[in-house]
Amino acid sequence: MPKNEDEEDPLGVQPWRKEVMERRPDLAEDTYLAVARLRLSRNEQIADGTHELLTDPAFESNRIDIVLELLREFPNADPYRVDELLSAAAKMSAAHERTLALARSLLMGTTLSERQRELWLATAYVLSPSEFETATAQRAAAQPRFIFDLRDKLGFADHAQPSQTHLSMLEFLTTLAGDLCPEAPLPSEGWNGDCNPLDAAQWVRSLISTLSASPSRAATEALERLTANTALSSYQPHLLHALANQRQRRRDAEYDRPDWHQTIAALENGRPATAADLHALLVAQLRDLKHRIARTNTDIFKGFWNLDQHARPSNPRPEEACRDHLVDLIRPSLQPLGITVAPEGHMVADKRADISITVPPVKIFCELKRDYHAEVWTAIQGQLERFYTPDPATKGFGVYGVFWFVDKRPSPIPAPPGGRSRPKTAAEMEQMLVDLITQDIRRRIAVILIDVSGEV
Repeated sequence: MPKNEDEEDPLGVQPWRKEVMERRPDLAEDTYLAVARLRLSRNEQIADGTHELLTDPAFESNRIDIVLELLREFPNADPYRVDELLSAAAKMSAAHERTLALARSLLMGTTLSERQRELWLATAYVLSPSEFETATAQRAAAQPRFIFDLRDKLGFADHAQPSQTHLSMLEFLTTLAGDLCPEAPLPSEGWNGDCNPLDAAQWVRSLISTLSASPSRAATEALERLTANTALSSYQPHLLHALANQRQRRRDAEYDRPDWHQTIAALENGRPATAADLHALLVAQLRDLKHRIARTNTDIFKGFWNLDQHARPSNPRPEEACRDHLVDLIRPSLQPLGITVAPEGHMVADKRADISITVPPVKIFCELKRDYHAEVWTAIQGQLERFYTPDPATKGFGVYGVFWFVDKRPSPIPAPPGGRSRPKTAAEMEQMLVDLITQDIRRRIAVILIDVSGEV
């Protein structure tokens, strides 16, 4: 049976319409625009013609002008249609500047209805985050459901994780949404839609996971700030897990694979090839030195003490003097390998590590404390892990050394965390310090107690 010319084909496109689109695209465009304008002017949710104008290849060359023309004429149209037009504008990079100019003008005025204002603001934030960050935060505080507009405009609908979102946006949105929408359990009676507390919590976790997927230093710092933010306490477990994973990804990404000649040199006890090699060599040298200080019959340990008139230890030397003596003791074994050992390695934020051990381009920082220092139990994470090991040259490696003085301390060892008793031996204190840090940190930071008491 022959098909009537006006009967739609299986794809829903009538033959005469295809003919007009191919031969007179200008006429087709004018027709679709006329129909779309009529629907939009009536605030109808179904607006015939808009779909074709936004998707048909015949209108691609004029699509930016079409979209912006309709947005300018009908900024307060039905929210579904405004959202559709704004999404189309956001997908065309060449339209961004003109879209932003129109958004600025409309958002400064009073013509927009509340729902349409949210859609315009969400789009403006996506296109120019720093410019609209304050307005976005204010709107979300006044109307928490606004975060779902941000989620959808950024492409996080259906729990996707767009990789192009800038890290600063991810941090801002995590802070904003995580504060307004705490972690939510799975509803016991089910739910519908995608704008519930559970959906909000899933989006926050997606933002955190997207941050964690970046191996950059900036992502590490962003996650550290988020972890320290008390307003996000309900997401603390997820943040800590994400931070640990991100640090591992960063170390893997920054790993320097030695070439064949470097590998051979390292295997022959030559110049270290990587930060891991340098760290392993330094730890071995310090453990050997620790044994010599405790056992040698030349009283090396006295270099860490002020001596009385009979050359007997009276009280511990200042921390800087102990450090300098340690530097003098380890230099002779490392300098022949081209390794520089220097006190006070300068760091960011005007911080200084006690010792810097360097084989360009890698280095290892060593933080030292006397056993009665007020921060002896917290310095691994509070100083070494926070300020020093993030240096790209260290690849996350470091050494934490503590001088053990026994009973001639001017003050007792600070009470250990968790109500534990004070250690009685250097070995006990070393194990207690190791127990305070995570497995991840233990793989990168060595803890070494150096017994300088002379009583072993």
